[in-house]
Amino acid sequence: MITSEELRKISEDVKTILALSEEVIQTIEKAIKQGFLSKEEYETLKDKNRKNTEQSKAILAEMKLQNVLTEAEYAEKIQELNENQSCLENSDCIKQSKSTAFVNKRQTTGYGMSFEKQALFVLDDDCIEKLKKCMHSIEKNDNDIAVQYLSNEKELKDSIPAYYMNNRGFWINGKENFGEYVGNVTPSTDRYYELVEIEGVLYHKNTNAIHKKAINTVFGTTWIEKKEYDTSEETFNDVIKMGAEFAILGMVINKLSGVAAELFKNAGNSLWKVAPLERGFVYEKMLNLKGAFNFHNYPVIDAFYQGVATSVKTLNLNDKSYQVGNAIFNTLKGYINKLANFKGVNRGGVNTINQINTKVLEVGIPRGATAEQIKQINKAIQYAQQQGVKMNIRVIK
Repeated sequence: MITSEELRKISEDVKTILALSEEVIQTIEKAIKQGFLSKEEYETLKDKNRKNTEQSKAILAEMKLQNVLTEAEYAEKIQELNENQSCLENSDCIKQSKSTAFVNKRQTTGYGMSFEKQALFVLDDDCIEKLKKCMHSIEKNDNDIAVQYLSNEKELKDSIPAYYMNNRGFWINGKENFGEYVGNVTPSTDRYYELVEIEGVLYHKNTNAIHKKAINTVFGTTWIEKKEYDTSEETFNDVIKMGAEFAILGMVINKLSGVAAELFKNAGNSLWKVAPLERGFVYEKMLNLKGAFNFHNYPVIDAFYQGVATSVKTLNLNDKSYQVGNAIFNTLKGYINKLANFKGVNRGGVNTINQINTKVLEVGIPRGATAEQIKQINKAIQYAQQQGVKMNIRVIK
């Protein structure tokens, strides 16, 4: 399917042919009115019409590829374009006259206007009629192409998702005022929390309100069988809450206990105030991963359970090093590559050699990511998919 970026590019191409067409028509109208063309005007007219024809053919070819045009329709429109071009370039009626005219010519020396003689192409009545037909044909063809393409473009745009994510990690398709644009690649349900808007209300797309479903079944009502999005439920013990009804979206982030709880409390109940060397340990305890290792010398991964190898990382987007360039993407790319290339080892009584079916990179980030940072994160998510790694981004206070 054609991408949003390609759509935007072709939209500009449509604007280009309409602009060129308008310039060509204005030049012809001027020539008809005055009864002649200067040689310079004629050469410019032919050049603009050639560019218009080439651009129009490119758009028609794209429309044929998208099955908007049949082969026969495409051939017919190409023939019309060729005839319009021939009308201007090979018309027997446009012949150079022996007459000359004084034409205004602006000088670059700053001394105002001067006049120079230019050869004329004098237009007789027959030629003017032919040019009128040519002009109307050019205008009609370009308008038809623009209308047909832009109509198809709207349908394509409607079918291409445009995801927007707020700074708490919730995302939705097609609601521009919700957050920052993060692309049109569908995020997986275990990556962000997906919302859907129904009758002006936001719901968690991948949830079912079981009691509403039961009521609908028994009484024939039409309640929306999804859990309503409630911002008050986004946080719990200063971390993202993912309770029972959210289980389908990912693992529950647990309350802390023991050493991790003390570290978290001493840091003012903020993961991002925990010392960097201890932050990863605290975050691992928050996630409460099944198969988490009780020792810290296992390479690359931090948990292994039923074929799933998980690596846990935190990325403090507020660090100065992540404020410039592609530092965020490059850092995540390094984590992704390391996990993608991991073949497993036998250490500490845990053998992962030839046992790994799924690789997951868990990354915790703070709230308040900038638009540019979100773009880099989204780029890394797409890269991870290409490398066979599932990447979960969780927004943590």
